[in-house]
Amino acid sequence: MALHAFELLQLLPAVANNKASVVASALDMWEDSLWIGTNEGHIVYHHLTSELSSGQTKTIKCNYKKQTTIIPHKPITQLTVAPRQRKLLVLSESCLYILFMDNLNHMESHKHVQLKNVSRFCVDRSHDPTEDGVFEITVVFKKGAIKSYELVGNVLTPNKRLKEFREAQEILDMEREGRALLVAQRDAYYRIDLLTTSKKHITNVGTATPRVKWLQQNEFLVVHGAGAQALAICIQANGEPLRSPMQWVEGPTSIAFTYPYVVGMYPSVGTLSVFSILDLAPVQVFDCKEPTMLFDVADGQILVARGRSVLLLALTSFHAQISHLISEGLVDEALTLMEATISKELEEVDDANEADEIKKKRRRLRRDAGLALLGQRNFKRGFELLQKALTPPGALLPLFPLLSTGALKVKQTRISASAPFSSIDDIVESDEQRAQAYISLARYMEAVRSKLTRNDLVTVDTALVIIYAMYEGESLNAFVAREDTQCNIEQCASFLASKKKLHALACLHAQAGQYRKALEIWRSLQEDATQVDPDYPGVEYVIDVLSNMDASNPTQVRDLVFRNIDWILPIAPEACVHIFTAKSNTENQHLFPPPAVLDRLADFHTAKMIYLEYLVLTMKSEDEHYHTTLAMMLLDAVKRTRLENDNKRRVNVPVDEEKLASLRHRFQRVLKSSKRYDVDKLNRFLDDTDFHAERAIVYGRAGQHEKALRLLVYDVEDHRLAEEYCNETTEGDRKMRQYLFRLLLQVYLHPSEGKHPMTAEAVKMLNSDLSDLNVVDVLKIIPDHWSLSVVGNFLRQAIRSDVHYLRTTQLTKGLARSENTQLHKERMMLHQQRVVMDEEHAKCMVCGRDLAPNGQVGPFVRYPNAIITCLGCGSDPYVCPKTGKRFSTRHKTVHKATASSSDV
Repeated sequence: MALHAFELLQLLPAVANNKASVVASALDMWEDSLWIGTNEGHIVYHHLTSELSSGQTKTIKCNYKKQTTIIPHKPITQLTVAPRQRKLLVLSESCLYILFMDNLNHMESHKHVQLKNVSRFCVDRSHDPTEDGVFEITVVFKKGAIKSYELVGNVLTPNKRLKEFREAQEILDMEREGRALLVAQRDAYYRIDLLTTSKKHITNVGTATPRVKWLQQNEFLVVHGAGAQALAICIQANGEPLRSPMQWVEGPTSIAFTYPYVVGMYPSVGTLSVFSILDLAPVQVFDCKEPTMLFDVADGQILVARGRSVLLLALTSFHAQISHLISEGLVDEALTLMEATISKELEEVDDANEADEIKKKRRRLRRDAGLALLGQRNFKRGFELLQKALTPPGALLPLFPLLSTGALKVKQTRISASAPFSSIDDIVESDEQRAQAYISLARYMEAVRSKLTRNDLVTVDTALVIIYAMYEGESLNAFVAREDTQCNIEQCASFLASKKKLHALACLHAQAGQYRKALEIWRSLQEDATQVDPDYPGVEYVIDVLSNMDASNPTQVRDLVFRNIDWILPIAPEACVHIFTAKSNTENQHLFPPPAVLDRLADFHTAKMIYLEYLVLTMKSEDEHYHTTLAMMLLDAVKRTRLENDNKRRVNVPVDEEKLASLRHRFQRVLKSSKRYDVDKLNRFLDDTDFHAERAIVYGRAGQHEKALRLLVYDVEDHRLAEEYCNETTEGDRKMRQYLFRLLLQVYLHPSEGKHPMTAEAVKMLNSDLSDLNVVDVLKIIPDHWSLSVVGNFLRQAIRSDVHYLRTTQLTKGLARSENTQLHKERMMLHQQRVVMDEEHAKCMVCGRDLAPNGQVGPFVRYPNAIITCLGCGSDPYVCPKTGKRFSTRHKTVHKATASSSDV
C-alpha cells in the first residue's frame, strides 16, 4: 500500500468552542462553503480558505459565517445541499426543513416544516447538481410510505410521474439514480423501480451493518457480511452485479466514495481504510481515533466527523498519485489508475485545448511508466508504452552505452535524464539480458522510423545498423540492403569493418550506389581465404545485385558487369546469364550487346546455350547465326546426354532421363518456334539419328511435309502427334491445314514400301475432332470398296462443318462491310465540318505556334474535342496532346487538314 491517495487534514478543531458536548452529526460542503449539523440542533455555516506554507504544506482555515438552530437540543440527522437551487435540506426530529444555503433562513418564513414524520430521504443522483433544473428527492415516512418530490425554485411538490407506495419492512439505508431505488432492509438488499413499484432481490445483508452507497453513474455498493469478513459488492442500477466484490476484514460503519476510491470507517480499530474499485485492492490506511461518520462531498473531498472536530480527506492529484506509484515500481497499478482517470477526464471535457492537455499528460505518464518498466528489465512492454507516448527514439539512445559512447556518440537528453537508471548496463544482469535490451530498442525504432524527420532518421538508422551488427546479423543484412535505409555511411562503414561484417558492409555500399566498393568486398570474400563472413550468402547474391542495378547510367552498369563477370562466371555460369536477361529486352540489348555477351560466355557451353535461347525465343532476334548455333548446340547436348546415359546403363549406374527429356523438349521448341535456322545444315546432322520427331519438324520447315508425316506415322508411330503437326504447322491457314490432312490420309492409305496401310487409323482420323478435310479430296483418295457406313459419319460432320464455315464467313464479311460503311459515313461527316480561324487566333493550342505566319493557314491537326494543334504537337492521332484524352483507335476521327485562305 504505497499509494498516497489522500491527505488527512484537520478542518475544524471544535464545532463549538465553548461547548464540549456539541459534536457534528451531519456535514456537507460545496465549493468553499461548509455546513455542519450538530447533535444540539444547530446549523453552522463556515467559509473555507486554503494556504500553502513555505514548506508546501497545505493549511485549510474555517471562517465562521452564520449559525441557526432548527430544534434546540435535537440532533440534525441528515443535511444535503442543493447548489443550483441555493438550498439546504435538513432532517431533524422526523421533520424535513428547507433553508437558504447562504443565510440559513427558512424557505417559507410562515411554514418552517416542509414534511413531517420523515424517517430518511435521498437525492436522485441522475441529475447533475451543477446544472439548472429540478432537484429530486425520495422520502421514506415512518409508516412505510415512500414518495418522491421535486424542488423547483422555492416550491417542493410531489413528483407526479413516480408512484407513491408502501414498504412493510423498515428501510435502514437507501440511494437513488433515476427510477432505480436501492434499499437496505434488515435481511436483504432490494432494487425498487419507482415507476412500476416492482421489487427485485439483490443479495442478503448477512452479518454486516446494512449499507447502500451510490458510487457513480449506474453503480452502487452494498455490504454483505460473511462471518467476521465482509464483501463490498458493486451493483448496477438494474440490480445486476458489475464487477468482482472487494474483500474487507469487517463491515465498515460508514462509507464514502470519490472516484476511484471507497473509504470505510472502522471505529473499533480506529482506522479509515481506502480501497480502489479499479483493482479491488487496499491502497491506504489512516489512524483516526473515535470517528463517527463519513460524508463524501463535491470535488473529490471526504469529510470525517470525529467527536467535536471535523477532518478532511483531501484527494491528492491523480498525476501525483500515478507518479508516486511509478517511482515505487508499481507500474501496473499506476497504469490502471492512469487509464481510468484519464478516460474519465476526457469524457467530461468539451474544450479541444483541454483535451489536448490531458492527452499530453497521459503521454508523459506513459513515458515515465515505460522508463520504469525498462528499469525492471521488462523491455518489450516498456518500449510499447514509450511508443504509445510518442517518445522520440533518439531521446532514449543515451541510455545505451554502445550508442552513447560508441560510434554514434549521442548526448544526454531531458527524457533520458529522467529515467530511473543512468545506463542499461546498470540494470542488466547478463549478456543475454543486454542483448534483449538492445534488440527491443531496435524493434521500437523500426516501428516508429517511418514517422521521423530526415535528421532523426539518419541517427536512428545508424543506431539500428550498430545494434544489428552486434546482436542480430540476419536483420543487419536485410536492413542495410533496403532502399529506405538512411544511415550515416561513414560511421556505419567504419563500425561494420571493425566488427568484420564484410557482407553487410558490401550491402551498405551497394545500397548507397557505391557498387565498385561493394563488388571488391564480395570478390575478396569469394577468393581470399583470410576474408571470412558467415553471413555471406554466396555469389548468387552478387548476381542478383548486378541484375537489379539501376540502368539510368548504362555506361557504369556495363563497366561494372564486364569488369566483374570474369570472376563470377566460373563459379555460377548458368546463374550469370540472369545478369544479361533480367531487364526489358530493349534495356538488355542496349546495356549488353549480344556479341559482347556471347564472347564472354564462349567457354561456358551451358550458359551460352541459355543466353542464345533468350535471344531467339524472348528477344526474337533475326540473326540466323544465333538460331542455327542454338539449334546445333541443343542437338549436341541431346546427343551427349544420350551417350552418357547409354554408358551409365552398361555399368548399371542410374541414368538421368529427365535431363534428356528436358533437352529434347527445348530442342523441339526451338525447331518449332524459329524460322531462321539453317534447315539444310540441321537435316545433315539429323539424317543419321533416330530423332524422328525433331527430323519431322525440320522437314516441315523445309516444306517436305509428306516426308515429315511418314516419319511421324511409321517411325515415331505417334498418330496424335501427326494430327497436331497438321494443325500447328498451318498457323491458321485452313487451306494449308486441309492440304496437310489430305497428305496424312494418303500416308495412311498409301504406305511406304514394305509397310501396310493403316486403314483403322485413317478411319479414326476422319472422325477426329482435330482433323479438317475437304470432302471432295477424301472421296478421291479413299478406296472405292469402302461402304457408306464407314465414311457416313465423316461426311455428315464435314458437310456440317463446311456449311458452318460458309455461314460464319458470310456473317464476318457482312459485319466488315457494315463497319466499313459506317466508317466512311463518319469520315465524310468529319470532312464536311469547317474549321474557321482568324489571323489573331490561328495558333497551336498546345505550343502556341502561329499556324498562319504569312497570312495563309498551313497544315494543322484537329481532334474530335475541337483542339487544334500544329503537326508536331499532333503526332499521336489517338491522344489529345492538350487534355490527354484518348480516342478510339477503331474510329479514325483525327484529321490533318490544310485550310484555304477563305477559312481564315
